[in-house]
Amino acid sequence: SQSRYKPRTPYAAAKAAQDMLIMSHHRCFGINATIARPFNTYGPGQDLGAIIPNTIKSVLNHKTLHISGDGEQIRDFIYVDDTDDGILALAQHPDSKGRIVNIAREEPLSINYVIDTIFTIMGEKCRVKYKDKRPGDVDRHTSNTAVARGLLDFTPKISLIEGLKRTIQWWKQRKGCISLTTPAYRDWETDRKS
Repeated sequence: SQSRYKPRTPYAAAKAAQDMLIMSHHRCFGINATIARPFNTYGPGQDLGAIIPNTIKSVLNHKTLHISGDGEQIRDFIYVDDTDDGILALAQHPDSKGRIVNIAREEPLSINYVIDTIFTIMGEKCRVKYKDKRPGDVDRHTSNTAVARGLLDFTPKISLIEGLKRTIQWWKQRKGCISLTTPAYRDWETDRKS
């Protein structure tokens, strides 16, 4: 359940360091620690810095969607309700102590595929502009959920299509209602003007 750490960005290194710190406290002092690793959780209310809400908002506002890299990066998306279910099941399981458990669909999809699926569900598109890949960005970030399946009998219930439909509906009901003070809004506002 514990993969080798090979962080390529400061963000990834910080997450790896947290995992190692928590597990060292578990081993040395016996604290009741469990680590849940959710993969690319999406759903209503997600920050606009993420690809799914950014795509939806760009379509709703007829603005250009800016993508880092060529869009062929592979990710493992999971709807927020399934992430919640997995984390709660893990927290309540008597044998979860000292475990590191991936919470994911184990369904590798390209960013372009997800964008095209959103366009299809919404029945409209926006312009997509590709820019340089972010430093340290990985081409493939997917999960092995064998521990979650074996320990928790965990299987996500919400398909990508259903999760996207719920997320799109949430954003449609709140078109234009996003905080003007968040960094994600400022980035989105800058991008949409270009």
